Amino acid sequence: MKRVVICMFAAMCLASTAVKADPADTATTPPTPDSTGAFTAYCGVDGHAKECRARVENVENSNLLAPLNPGRREPAAKTCHMPRAGTQANFDAFAERVVGWLAARPDLNAEVTDDAVTKAIVALWPC
Repeated sequence: MKRVVICMFAAMCLASTAVKADPADTATTPPTPDSTGAFTAYCGVDGHAKECRARVENVENSNLLAPLNPGRREPAAKTCHMPRAGTQANFDAFAERVVGWLAARPDLNAEVTDDAVTKAIVALWPC
C-alpha cells in the first residue's frame, strides 16, 4: 500500500513538472544512434533536432523514474535533473546544451548515448 501511494505521488509530481512532449514526437520519431559519437554527429544535421530532443527527454525521464522502478536502467551517476521550465522551447534549449556538451568531449564518443547524456545532465546541472 505504501509503495502504491509513493508511486502515485511521484507520478503526480512528474506529470505536473515534466515538459509535455509533442504527441507526434513519440509516434513518428525514428531512433537515434546508440553510440555518443554517432548521436552527436546525427544531432548536428539540420532536421534532426526533434529526434535529439526526444532522446534527451527520454533519458531525463528514465533517470527521474529510476528510483521508483528497480527494473529500470540505473543512471551512470547521481543525477541532478534539468530545470523544469514548463515550455517546450526551454526544453529544446536544454537538449541543445546537452548535445553541445557531448560534442565538445570526443572521449565519450564510444559510450552508450544514454549514459553519456546522463553525464552531460550531471555536469550541466550539478546538485
